[in-house]
Amino acid sequence: CFAGGTAGRSLSEPEDAFLRAERLADELARLRDEKRALELQVLSQDSSALELQFEASASGAEAERLKRRVKELEGANAILAANARAGGGGAGGGDLGSGGGGLGV
Repeated sequence: CFAGGTAGRSLSEPEDAFLRAERLADELARLRDEKRALELQVLSQDSSALELQFEASASGAEAERLKRRVKELEGANAILAANARAGGGGAGGGDLGSGGGGLGV
């Protein structure tokens, strides 16, 4: 009886090894597919991050340009207000808008 159990075990060992090898091959294929999917996801996220960095940089440059423009307009407004207080009224304000052509007269 003991010998029969050993013979039965020895016959199933190659079959068990074959089935185990098949399971491992299937798992390897699944893991490779998963790895490819994760690599694509990382590449996509890297691309999105680069786009966001570019947009942030462009927005920062635009904000700086707009701040400079606000300061220019505030300065021009202060000059117009000073001219209005000094009695220049609307006539004195023409020099600023004409590109400085009226300064040489």
